Amino acid sequence: MLSCGATTDAGSVYHTKPGDPDSAPLSARIEVTSPSEVLMNGCLHNSRSFVFTDRRIFGILPSSDPFARFQFVEIGHTKGLKDRWGFCVGPKIWYYAPDGIYEFDG
Repeated sequence: MLSCGATTDAGSVYHTKPGDPDSAPLSARIEVTSPSEVLMNGCLHNSRSFVFTDRRIFGILPSSDPFARFQFVEIGHTKGLKDRWGFCVGPKIWYYAPDGIYEFDG
């Protein structure tokens, strides 16, 4: 499981241990952006995970590196969320950005 949105660590994603969602050690933190770029929310679409910041969107991919379980890849030509809950997932992902509503399919 992945989580984001900690007010004291705005640019980081946290993950649980594989097979143990009740356990999230301090080492299970991945800094995706600087704290000035706030991670807003995340979603799952077509078996792919995404995380939204207030400026960009990142795809989350598994990593073969045992010390970095996930890799975050910026999705080109996307904008970030204006509001933490301003998105909808269906056949595509629709989201509310500072200058309008956008869609992408991952």
